[in-house]
Amino acid sequence: MPKKKEVGTTLKTELEEDIGSSNVDIYAINTILRLNNYSELTFIKQFKEFIMTKAKNSLQTEELNNLNNILENQQCGLLVNERFMNLPLALIPPLFNLLKDDMNGFKEDNPDDKTYDMDYVIVFSKYKVRL
Repeated sequence: MPKKKEVGTTLKTELEEDIGSSNVDIYAINTILRLNNYSELTFIKQFKEFIMTKAKNSLQTEELNNLNNILENQQCGLLVNERFMNLPLALIPPLFNLLKDDMNGFKEDNPDDKTYDMDYVIVFSKYKVRL
């Protein structure tokens, strides 16, 4: 059996007759993408450019250089955590626990594989600024 390289959870509906079809509703996803594993994908290149462009507005030169070093040379992951707005908040902690358990299980099954030994994880959060 091939060794699993991805971790995470998808919360979805899938009826028995829908297995293998595109008739599936996804309500939440929670995973970590290791940027180094996908560095050649256009999305990852654009993502890194986006981060650096936004950071230029608020970081000094030394901090920008450090951030660029993290994105290009360190083991850096991107947390993908999305859900429909009407999903209960009580589902979020179990999704994170499942992600942690999945990563720990991967490490136990693949002790020599350092895929999920990351120095940094990028987390986006939504916030409001009151004026």
